[in-house]
Amino acid sequence: MRVHSEYDFLLDAKSTRDVYAQHVHDGSDDVALVRAALREDARVQVRRNAIVALSASLKERGVPDYIYALDDPASEVRAEGAASLANYVAATMQPVSNDALTALKTHASGLRAALASDEPTTRYNAARVLHLIGDPETDLATLLRDDSPLVRSEGLSLVATRSLGPSETALLDSVARTDSDAALRARAVTLVAAKAPPKLAVPIVSAALGRNDVDRSTADAVRDARLTGVLSAILDYLRGRPYRTEWLNALMSFRPPCAAQLLAQMMADATSGHAAEEALRTLSGHPEWSATQLEAWAKAQPADVVPCAGPR
Repeated sequence: MRVHSEYDFLLDAKSTRDVYAQHVHDGSDDVALVRAALREDARVQVRRNAIVALSASLKERGVPDYIYALDDPASEVRAEGAASLANYVAATMQPVSNDALTALKTHASGLRAALASDEPTTRYNAARVLHLIGDPETDLATLLRDDSPLVRSEGLSLVATRSLGPSETALLDSVARTDSDAALRARAVTLVAAKAPPKLAVPIVSAALGRNDVDRSTADAVRDARLTGVLSAILDYLRGRPYRTEWLNALMSFRPPCAAQLLAQMMADATSGHAAEEALRTLSGHPEWSATQLEAWAKAQPADVVPCAGPR
């Protein structure tokens, strides 16, 4: 390969987004020139932008070019080709997508190598494709400790395709405790609640509730997994945040008598009062009772979480 000045036009744009916009309407002669640049020019940025230009003008018709780019010596070009190919695989149900998926899996080692790139976009493209193909050999710690939140997000998506043992759960706990992105912290906790063995999940989810590193999806996961071991943490959480009714719903899925006194207190809250009152009606088994009767019943219930939490 050598530098070809006739391909300099592929360096004019300031970003790959601009490259894409410039080549959406390319004709056959333009496409032929860009294809030649991909195969002949020595400059990595020219070849990378050639893939972007071809994806803009050809869409799924560029699959042979994207597959060709998977063997490029530069990780930036390989990752860009893989990302374009992945866009096609994800968007189509046509049989040819099987060939594209096979090509991506065959070149997984090159994509894993691209995770060491200095360019965040290259790492993101590689991570997204490795998630798409569910690559079993990708090191989760590499993704979850990346500087880019986009790469870390793809790492969490890849975790979701695997079984969670102690090492994977510990990685997620680290994300939940230390990640700078609140949404990613909550996603990590939700994955633990949904997929980790209860003995591993309970202390992590309980601690996350104490830090408020949870969201609505976490509450749903706790309810669906029936993590009764986090009941005490839910009660503490609701004492400080009675307006978080998604956690009230999770709590009520366990029907715990020890929640009655807290629910009676929550009835006075403007945002959660109605939901707490209805929850007490369900818990007491007396939907016809007045608020006064419900409060009286609640006061007679145990406040100790241990006997009503069930197995942890």
